[in-house]
Amino acid sequence: ICNNDCMENSCYVGKDHQAGCPVFEAPFTLHNNQDCILCGNCIKNCANQVPAINLRIPGQELWTFRKPDLTMAILVSIIMGTQFFRGLENNGYFVIFEPNIGHNLANFKQRWGKEYNTNKLESIRSMVISNAWYTNKVANADPQMLALFPLHITLVYKNGVTRILFVRPSLVATGSPAEKVVLELEQDVIRTIESSVQ
Repeated sequence: ICNNDCMENSCYVGKDHQAGCPVFEAPFTLHNNQDCILCGNCIKNCANQVPAINLRIPGQELWTFRKPDLTMAILVSIIMGTQFFRGLENNGYFVIFEPNIGHNLANFKQRWGKEYNTNKLESIRSMVISNAWYTNKVANADPQMLALFPLHITLVYKNGVTRILFVRPSLVATGSPAEKVVLELEQDVIRTIESSVQ
C-alpha cells in the first residue's frame, strides 16, 4: 500500500492537525527501529492504517541488519567495553588505559593503502588492566613474571559480532615459581569476562 497506493505520505510529512515523523524517518522504508522514538505520529496520520507496532526480540537488528552501520559498530563496542569495564572493576581489576586501536590505525589508512585493514575490522579496542592483589602475589613468587603486567583484553568488532581476545599468561609462566598464581589469575580474568557478557 505505502509504495504503490499512497500518494500523501502523511505518516512522514504529517497532516494539518498532526505533525509528521519528528526524526524524519519514512515508515515505508524502515527495516529496523533504531531511529524510531515510538511517538506514534505515523500511526495516527496514516489513513490506510498500515504502520503498526510489533513485538520482537530486543536487539534483533544487531544481528539481522542489511548493511554494516559504522554508528552501530561504535555503539556496540562502547556498550561491550562499558560492560567489561564494570565487570572488571567489580572483580578488583583496575582499567588503567583503554586505547581505541582501530581509530589509531585509521590514521595510517592513506599511507598503508591496500595493506590497511585487509580483514575489514570495524572496531578494535583494548583494555589494559591490573589487579594489585595478583600483581603482589606474582612479584613475591617470581619477579621475572612481572613482565606479564599489566594484562590486556582486546575487543574486535566485525559484521555484528564482537570477539574478545585475551592472551593466556599461564603459557608464559610455565615452569615459573609463580605458575600457580598466574593460572589462578588467568582463570579469574576469564571468569570475569564470561560473567560480563551474560
